Amino acid sequence: MDFGQNSENPKVPLETVTSVAALAKPPILWLAQGLLILFAVLGGILAARIGSMSLGTAIRPMAITLMSIGLIAGIQKRARWARWGLVIGFGLFSLSSIWDLVVGGMVMDGKGPLEFPVERTGAIAGTVLVSIAFGALALRLAFGAAVKAFFDGHSPSTPRHE
Repeated sequence: MDFGQNSENPKVPLETVTSVAALAKPPILWLAQGLLILFAVLGGILAARIGSMSLGTAIRPMAITLMSIGLIAGIQKRARWARWGLVIGFGLFSLSSIWDLVVGGMVMDGKGPLEFPVERTGAIAGTVLVSIAFGALALRLAFGAAVKAFFDGHSPSTPRHE
């Protein structure tokens, strides 16, 4: 162990500092995990109202809740499937928000809750912005060096030796 290279605390071995740096969770993963917790709570609230819903309507919030809890557990275990589960989940959410906008018809026909053109324009702009934000989050989770390093278990600043 080399005690002289650690400038912050010369009594702590450099290997210890590197392994602690490898354990640090990137901020983008904290954001993703926070969103998953929000989705799990909201999905749980909706799933709790199953008595007033049809089975087909109740499956979606239950699936979102279970998927969110599974992905949170996968992030904590640093499982590679959790990384790609996040990418697929947030990517699908991005695509489904556009799909809901286009196919839902609430914006197109004027018979939905949005009856004025300004409301429809705001709904379109908001949906596009949310879709872009979740798409960018999915891309960062897929190709970010810090996320890749976190799930591989090494520091992003140190090269891997395979």
